Amino acid sequence: MNKFKDNARPDTQIMHLWANVFDCSANDTQAIFGGISMMFRLNSEARDATLAYTKDSPAFFFKPFDQVDELLSVMAMHTQWNSVRAMVNDQTMTALEFIEHLLDAHFLKSAPGTQDKVVSVLAKIDELIESCLASDLTDELKRLFVRQLQSLRSALFDYRISGPVGLEAALEQAAGCVLRNQSAIKAELTNKNPFVMSFFDVLGKVNDLTSGYQTAAIVLAPVGAMLLNILK
Repeated sequence: MNKFKDNARPDTQIMHLWANVFDCSANDTQAIFGGISMMFRLNSEARDATLAYTKDSPAFFFKPFDQVDELLSVMAMHTQWNSVRAMVNDQTMTALEFIEHLLDAHFLKSAPGTQDKVVSVLAKIDELIESCLASDLTDELKRLFVRQLQSLRSALFDYRISGPVGLEAALEQAAGCVLRNQSAIKAELTNKNPFVMSFFDVLGKVNDLTSGYQTAAIVLAPVGAMLLNILK
């Protein structure tokens, strides 16, 4: 929400503010609405966590979540910041920071520098999606890889609140997809397709992020190398 408010002017259209949040073009409505859908889910999770971990919470504890839901419900992307600013005013932001402080003790903490790594991997995934679409892969393989990269991208956005669980699920999904299509993917590896090699490199980087948490699933740590060995 802080990033949404960054550099907002009274006449700034919210599509530009969301584009800043989701690191996409203001014209990429699919990415923006996909991100808003993800934020609806995160806001619901945060509300549930507040209910579960702050016993006998007063009603005003939940008002900031209502305000965020109200903002997320504004679907007219040409709406100006001046029309929605009251939904995320200083009081709402202060309340969210206070609740975050109360909940921090109940959630796992990532290792120092993890957020910078997340940003780096997100940038790499965006590059890979563009590289995939411009490659000479078959349309079927393009859809397969883009779908998995978008799933990993969404899981990385969830990472700050949900920890490694979503990443592990996305990795498992990617691993299963690779194994189901191993014949076609193996042919590209044999031809030393640079995009496919980079895809496995990103899987390894995402895995490294899960190991930064105290309860990382050890079995997933070598997933990139494991898949490459299977495909040899």
